[in-house]
Amino acid sequence: MSNDALLDVNEYRRLAKKPFLSNGEWCWINIPKCASKKITKIVAAGWKEVDFQSAQQLKTFAVIRDPYERFLSGINEYKLRRNRKESVGELIETWWDQPGNFDEHLIPQSDFLGGFDDTLLVPIDNIIDTLVEAGIISQLTDQYQSIKKNPTSKFDQLNDFLVNKRELLDEIVHRDYAQDLETWRLFIKSSKNSCNRNP
Repeated sequence: MSNDALLDVNEYRRLAKKPFLSNGEWCWINIPKCASKKITKIVAAGWKEVDFQSAQQLKTFAVIRDPYERFLSGINEYKLRRNRKESVGELIETWWDQPGNFDEHLIPQSDFLGGFDDTLLVPIDNIIDTLVEAGIISQLTDQYQSIKKNPTSKFDQLNDFLVNKRELLDEIVHRDYAQDLETWRLFIKSSKNSCNRNP
């Protein structure tokens, strides 16, 4: 990402309410636009906020997401939160020229994983089962049933934009999210393994 980014990951963590939550053994690394609300519900009971140094001493996991989908979600989040009148397509075109004018929802996922070794990467489309398999949460109970399934994609309305602007989107992802893209591709390639670790 450009050095002109509005917030870097350390500044975001200073301002964020719960950048790290832990049960004493595991620590969740909160990456914006990667199921943060869902994970907060899952770990609501018994998980406490910890600081960066404490998090580094624990086993860690993070939910990751296809960088294309996360970028689109982040742009849409920015539009809604800032009440921007431009279309999503216009904001994406603005990003190409001025990425520093946006917010923490567009900080690369890889920036949040910096400083941690061997983090368990959890796919956004299979959170509950992955956490159960890793022993982070117990077998499914009624507590998780209502949040087991992911909602329908929010991005159907962007299909026309993607058809017309796919080349620009590719350039943005390869320029600003190259490490996220590499991590995602390696993750998908190794998805047959039960535990996927941050390379």
